[in-house]
Amino acid sequence: MTDETAVTEFKPHWKERKTWSRGLFMLLFVLVFWIAEFLLAMAAVFQFGFVLFTGRANDRLLSFSDDLSCLFYQLVRYLTFKSDERPYPFSDWPGGAPD
Repeated sequence: MTDETAVTEFKPHWKERKTWSRGLFMLLFVLVFWIAEFLLAMAAVFQFGFVLFTGRANDRLLSFSDDLSCLFYQLVRYLTFKSDERPYPFSDWPGGAPD
């Protein structure tokens, strides 16, 4: 293969709208990730306080935390190009264990 052949086979992906669209969604999902991190911290503090005063975990918060862990899983998969499916809010709120 000559240098000319290598140059003609190179496809500048930086010119594609699809690439820039993905980049913008990635920025949005990094923001969603940061918000989810804050929610995780608040859930952990609240759950600790609930256990401290009642001696048991809050069932609703356990369910929310499970869903939040699924959201983290979906966000990480999208941000690392493991998945092309856009996470919440562009899909349903995650529920249950991660797939």
